[in-house]
Amino acid sequence: MTTTVHVLGAGAIGLLFAHHLKRGFAAANNVETVLLLRNPHSHGDACVRGFLAQENVSVTVFPAASSCSSSPSVSTHRVEYIGRQTSPNGPISTLLVCTQAHETASALSDLFACESGRIDGDSILVLLQNGVLRVAEQLTVRSGGGQAPVCTNSSEKQMQFCRLPPISADRIILGSTTHGVTRSVKAKFEIYHAGNGSAHFGPLPSPSFSKRLEFQGFNGPLERNDRREAVLDLFRQPSFSSALGIVTSLPWSSMKSVLFTKLAVNACLNPLTAILSCRNGVVADSPSSALLVRSLCAELIPVLTDQLSDAHLTVDSLADLVLDVAKRTQLNRNSMEVAVSRGASQTEADFISGYLIECAQRIGLDMPTHRTLRTLLQAKIESFALSAKHSQ
Repeated sequence: MTTTVHVLGAGAIGLLFAHHLKRGFAAANNVETVLLLRNPHSHGDACVRGFLAQENVSVTVFPAASSCSSSPSVSTHRVEYIGRQTSPNGPISTLLVCTQAHETASALSDLFACESGRIDGDSILVLLQNGVLRVAEQLTVRSGGGQAPVCTNSSEKQMQFCRLPPISADRIILGSTTHGVTRSVKAKFEIYHAGNGSAHFGPLPSPSFSKRLEFQGFNGPLERNDRREAVLDLFRQPSFSSALGIVTSLPWSSMKSVLFTKLAVNACLNPLTAILSCRNGVVADSPSSALLVRSLCAELIPVLTDQLSDAHLTVDSLADLVLDVAKRTQLNRNSMEVAVSRGASQTEADFISGYLIECAQRIGLDMPTHRTLRTLLQAKIESFALSAKHSQ
């Protein structure tokens, strides 16, 4: 029996995982990977009518400098385009979501909008994104009868989640990765594995609520879903997991620690590189940047201590971790830096720094350095747009 994994978000991380899924199961020939791409001829369509499988594409991965191999590897994947077809392909059984967090709702709405429902009640969603905790909240909280935090936020990108059908938590797998990957600027399906890392995947527990139905976190029971377990079993197969250092057996408390620690690292590193227009390694080598990282970490420790029952991080250890990640992925351009350099009008900041700032506010704390960094990031984004306007 062939398992089909659809990949939504064919950026650097999406292509890396699709590539290793395809190669890892090549011998058994029992896993098919499908890249979901927007039809270049259908931009602006108000309603998506279907997907059209037109062609295969080759993905080329150039190895990390620390790899034993210096030769690139190639894999072939089927492509499905968003189009105008009235007879779309069938439901998606497993969807690996690798879009940037602020683009998730828009991308998923295309799948929900299909007349036959590409995402149905059996679809399993694997969220592998920066800012994944906020994405998970916005997708699932309303399914438990509570009020999702997104629905009280004025951000248009976040409000889009309120227009999606809620998804129960037992259909969600959360993922986190420390691999550094950069997409080629010359070829759409070429990526550079700039730094080896690991990846963690785990099932999402049910949300819990106060008496007023206010979201209190994912502290409910871990509902069993056999289809979700089957996906995790697939990811556990050595032919796939060994290539990317995948771990799938952590208890929720440990998985939550992985996710919040990754969130903290992203909140320090990504906005800073985007503002400085630099690769990750510059932050590791700059004494001034290292001082700023320490100030950012000092504001994060109380939040992590509140969120994690077994938090053992200190300001020094968290700062060392951020700088170590920057050094290990020194050649990598992270997604936020790439987006800003290409003139994006919005970034993942609301789902990363914004999420942590709100966590701090709930316990009566402020994070002035993080807020200043977000303001500087937004100022840089606006400056690009204004510069283009004034040059006309």
